[in-house]
Amino acid sequence: MANTKLLYKKIEALPDSLRSQVSDYIDFLMDSNDISIDKEIFDWQIKETEKRIQKIESGDIILIPWEEAKVDIFKK
Repeated sequence: MANTKLLYKKIEALPDSLRSQVSDYIDFLMDSNDISIDKEIFDWQIKETEKRIQKIESGDIILIPWEEAKVDIFKK
């Protein structure tokens, strides 16, 4: 397992335009899975996060702002 500090360092290294969207997504995941900040993250989770960050930075994935995504997710 790896410490959450490593993940935060990776997030801090992102460009400002991506950092807020990635942070919002992580906050959403933590809230929806009842994860607290002091819990450790497994190595496979960090690798998956790094892979997704690379896809975002390369333009393979287009991010949707949380406010926009939230409207679509919670439509009924």
